[in-house]
Amino acid sequence: MSEPLHMILANASLMHRKNVRQHFQELDLSDGQPKVLASLLDNEGIVQKELATVCCVEPATMTSLLQKMQQDGFIEKRQRSVSGGKRANCIYLTDKGREYALASNKIMDEAEILAFKDFTKEEKETFLLLIKRLTDNLSI
Repeated sequence: MSEPLHMILANASLMHRKNVRQHFQELDLSDGQPKVLASLLDNEGIVQKELATVCCVEPATMTSLLQKMQQDGFIEKRQRSVSGGKRANCIYLTDKGREYALASNKIMDEAEILAFKDFTKEEKETFLLLIKRLTDNLSI
């Protein structure tokens, strides 16, 4: 009998995390920070609430992450008007934050190369499509 899905996913996640965690610790980045940095590279100026959604974390968790990242000089918050005359924090990378985001992405790229070692291009594409579909199914 094959291994159950939850075990396969948990083990894959654990192995991936172990592979990248040491490198992130060398950069003095906590577990949630690399994902925020990567998301900001593609969405600079995003509203804090939307950033939480993009990173799949609760707004309160994002607030804590961003407070620490602002203290460490990775990001800056700027207020802007949004619909209805309300104000919202928009998040921007500092030069230091951009440097760390690029270093973080390099670590993730290297982990991806290792993860897909010995996969054909077609196998990799198929796997990514299937795991995305699985994630979408569970997101309902």
